[in-house]
Amino acid sequence: VFSSYSNANDLKMAFQNLDASVQIKCINPKDIKSTVKSFARELEDTQILCLPAGVDSAFVKNFALQIIGSDIIKHSIDNLLSNDGLIIGFEQGFDILLDAC
Repeated sequence: VFSSYSNANDLKMAFQNLDASVQIKCINPKDIKSTVKSFARELEDTQILCLPAGVDSAFVKNFALQIIGSDIIKHSIDNLLSNDGLIIGFEQGFDILLDAC
């Protein structure tokens, strides 16, 4: 249970306290094509996709929606879920997940 955890670094520490291996993915708006491909590959070895809070601007939220809503990422997320993977979103991260569906 994550109480009062919302930003990426807090969540990273919380997952690591549970002996999880954690990678924070930073998305580069200048190279969206490469970023999407890289993210899709990384999702293949992922057990939990977590979208934290902290997406304060409309630009960042729209950019995140483009990534999560892209066909290649949707396919990777479908694979994650079909392999008993989990998805969690906090605050704006949860909103992005809902909006992408």
